[in-house]
Amino acid sequence: MIAVIDTLKKFYDKQNTQKHIVLFILITVFTTLSTLYDIKTGQPDTWKQNPFDWTLNILIAIYSVQFLHDCFKNPENAILPFWSKLEIKAIPGQIILSIIWTLYLFIICILALVWYVTTNDLILPIIMAVLVIGLIPYINYSYIRFAQNFSLKNTFSIISLIKDFKNEIKSTMLVYLQYIIAFALLFAGYILLYFIASLVGIAEIIPIAENYYLFDFVTSAFFEYFLNLLIFFMFPYALFKIFIISQQQPEEKNENNDIEEKNENS
Repeated sequence: MIAVIDTLKKFYDKQNTQKHIVLFILITVFTTLSTLYDIKTGQPDTWKQNPFDWTLNILIAIYSVQFLHDCFKNPENAILPFWSKLEIKAIPGQIILSIIWTLYLFIICILALVWYVTTNDLILPIIMAVLVIGLIPYINYSYIRFAQNFSLKNTFSIISLIKDFKNEIKSTMLVYLQYIIAFALLFAGYILLYFIASLVGIAEIIPIAENYYLFDFVTSAFFEYFLNLLIFFMFPYALFKIFIISQQQPEEKNENNDIEEKNENS
């Protein structure tokens, strides 16, 4: 969990305090509106995305790309940008990139489903699912590459991305595994909090709508905030650090590795 902890320390720098507050308020507003929308439409307990979810996802994704773009100017600092500093040219590329990768994943899912329906064989779909999960860091690398100059060049080919980062597979997967564990711990903490709240009787105080209470809205806001921080900022930044190393000359890379080894030993 070293990568997660180190990145977390960088994100909670005092320079980010105001930006974290704005980010939390934004996520709280949209998650609350999303929940109320689902209640009103009669589907509050589904994972189906609604207009408020999609809007929030797009806003956070664009903000994340701007953050990564700024990181290229100062790789050692994880300083979140002000919303007023978002560059317009980042928006169309981010949307196109999201559409393309969503389409890729959709096609893979359809092929897996067709294979299962026609053959009743689960082996290939399971292999494809494992491959998709394993490729997620490389999809993130495509967003990092786009963020560098807001150029879509060399961002759609997963084969090219794997080829470019083949020497970083070990470090990439190590970071990826740590963030999977962090996500699992976050989700487990969310469930545990609900369990404790139910035991002490605060989970059903102040009803808001139907079977939803104030506790539901508050915990959802905090969970979504930390989830977005993990997925859109911390994990990409951890990969960004690997990306920077991969772009260096061999001499610089060896020097940085020696420094990191010394820091680990000290």
